[in-house]
Amino acid sequence: MSKQIGLKYQKLAEFLLLERCFVVSETLGDYSPYDLIAEKNGRMFRIQVRSTHRKLSKRNRGYKLLCSSWNKKDFLTKKDCDIIFAIAGDNNIYYIIPIEKIKQRTIILHPNAPYNDNRNYGGLNWEKYRMAWRYLEL
Repeated sequence: MSKQIGLKYQKLAEFLLLERCFVVSETLGDYSPYDLIAEKNGRMFRIQVRSTHRKLSKRNRGYKLLCSSWNKKDFLTKKDCDIIFAIAGDNNIYYIIPIEKIKQRTIILHPNAPYNDNRNYGGLNWEKYRMAWRYLEL
């Protein structure tokens, strides 16, 4: 089932990129450290699509997103991909996070927080990357 869910969210990311006039290519198989290549205006991005429905607790309302590499010991780096396209929760809220901003194996996303919520949720405030197309459309 997790492969089906992963494919569903990869297709959603592809659709959202195509909707914004990117040329999108997908990799074949599970051996590549990225899922998609997106190109627009001569700029190319290697994109890793990640999704989560794993809530931390009812009180916290955050979602835990795994950002580790295939061996699960190291976090993803610039040699793996350029962007994490993260989809969290049941409302398909997505985050476009430059890989150099991620320095740990897991991050906590708060898709139910108000869009302009600038509070720090026990770490880096990932909400500034919610639907942040500016990192792809420079």
